[in-house]
Amino acid sequence: LHGAPGSSRDFEELARRLSDRGYWVFAIDLPGYGDSARSLQDYSIAEQARIILKVPEIIHGGRSHLVGWSMGGGVALQMIDQLGEKANDTVASLTLMASLNVQEAEGSGSYAFEHYKYAVGYAALVVAPELIPHFGLLGPRSIRHSFIRNFWDTDQRPLRAIMENIRIPTMIL
Repeated sequence: LHGAPGSSRDFEELARRLSDRGYWVFAIDLPGYGDSARSLQDYSIAEQARIILKVPEIIHGGRSHLVGWSMGGGVALQMIDQLGEKANDTVASLTLMASLNVQEAEGSGSYAFEHYKYAVGYAALVVAPELIPHFGLLGPRSIRHSFIRNFWDTDQRPLRAIMENIRIPTMIL
């Protein structure tokens, strides 16, 4: 699971190397990124996990090794939490690479301040550039929108309890 902003293409080299060794690799575009739907009501990691868990191969494809990078790590943690008792039957191991984690480690550590910061970021990076010429230097509006909304909609406060209660072999890089 990729970070924000990003897409499944961020794992092309790793996927190729693992495939060459006989592993099956599923690199999924998180909702709002890559080739996935862009118009979501909720861009939070909890909602992204709920949507990703609808992919049949994840639930019915046997035990998998789940890898989350950056924001994708938060999605992975939410997936394990939402799977509940089924997590041990579905996830063989979890790897968190430079992952999103507990709220107190994010920027200022304050949920309220961080969400205020992303509201200001939305105005500055998504709305304001549409009012003044930027000649494409900031990239497409849809990517800026997904990126800021992903952070703005996400509540990291539940991640501490998820991490403290996880019983799946986990490596944090």
